[in-house]
Amino acid sequence: MDNGKPKFSKDYKIWKACATNDEQRPCLEYVVFHNGYAYATDAHILAKVNLRTLTGLEPEETSKLNGFCIHKDAYKILVGHDIEEITDDETPSIVCRIKANTFSFQLYPNDKIQPPKYEEVLKAEGEHHPIEKIGINGKTLNNLAESIGQERVKMDFFTESSKIIVTPIEADYLDVKGLIMPVMIDGSFDFEKSENQ
Repeated sequence: MDNGKPKFSKDYKIWKACATNDEQRPCLEYVVFHNGYAYATDAHILAKVNLRTLTGLEPEETSKLNGFCIHKDAYKILVGHDIEEITDDETPSIVCRIKANTFSFQLYPNDKIQPPKYEEVLKAEGEHHPIEKIGINGKTLNNLAESIGQERVKMDFFTESSKIIVTPIEADYLDVKGLIMPVMIDGSFDFEKSENQ
């Protein structure tokens, strides 16, 4: 039963946009907090969710998360559990109550993992152009939709070889966004599957 306390919502499975295991780019295994949003990407899909929407925390609390990140495996553990505190330490921790116990999840500074410049990637690519044929992997789209907490989404196409911007259909969800990047397959562009389950 929901007791009304802030928690990282189960409705937004943002970790599904993270890479499962990328030794060359470990930054892709983290959920990153920046300027009031949570971001995650595996370089094929990218998810962005407003932190107040994601957690129910007040702005003074979400501001403590800005500039920090958490590994996707730790994030998955704390999802759905009461947030007792976000510490004011130089490197803060998220303190959660899980059943009768209290656990502390330490955050890491974003500059330690050097995440991508998400907002630059999310920018629209100018005018829309007619597209005759394009392939989209259903599992990729489903992973992204679950990452931004949506059952139905709208897709904006620009060219056959450019990213697809994914947004909710409902106007009430304007604080979430995603994208799918193209992959060249057999001489044509396909929006290939993300590796996450």
